[in-house]
Amino acid sequence: ADGAMFVGRTWNLNSPSAPLVEVPKLTNIEFDEMNRVIITGRAKVQASPDAPVVENGFKLRTKLGTSGNGRYIGLRDPELAILLECPRAWEKNILQAASKLNLPRPTKPQPVVLFIPLGTARKLEAEAPRGFDLGPDNEITSIWIDKGALRFKLSAVLRPGKFLGNNYIAFSVPIRTFIITRDRVRAAIRSARLNKRQAIMEERKARLAVTLAE
Repeated sequence: ADGAMFVGRTWNLNSPSAPLVEVPKLTNIEFDEMNRVIITGRAKVQASPDAPVVENGFKLRTKLGTSGNGRYIGLRDPELAILLECPRAWEKNILQAASKLNLPRPTKPQPVVLFIPLGTARKLEAEAPRGFDLGPDNEITSIWIDKGALRFKLSAVLRPGKFLGNNYIAFSVPIRTFIITRDRVRAAIRSARLNKRQAIMEERKARLAVTLAE
């Protein structure tokens, strides 16, 4: 991001001397007990245009938040993991020494993961809107984690239209438009009414069973 820190210096994304970071692969996305998202993957980093490209694994822990009244969604308070583990050379020497001394094979300790903040935490209210822009017609009203999955409520402006004789309503976010035809709207209404009738019948059956049991 603009103004981010890299080896004690700052840069702008449009600067020709800015470091290049590419993430070709994400290997895992999970949530911890505090509903923070933990992203694991591999990154290619080039400190400057004439520097060699270094590829390494990474683990990023962050929160998801919105700004601009829900129009922008992005990462908040990101933390980068530092992995501390026994070097392979040391591990090999320890195993060889244990074998020569006829000692039991030692168990490899689990790596220690420490998260360090990337930058200084700032209050969202004091920041300019930043993150992925959902467009002026869309606002995220709430974000939460349920059963290990990210869920959010989106308030969107629906706009009617007609294409090849079919009426539809649609809402758009950058580079994507979601179209709902009139037939699908009618099918959804019928399905909702059917589900409501079934729920009422099940409730009546439950009440009748309780009455008969008494």
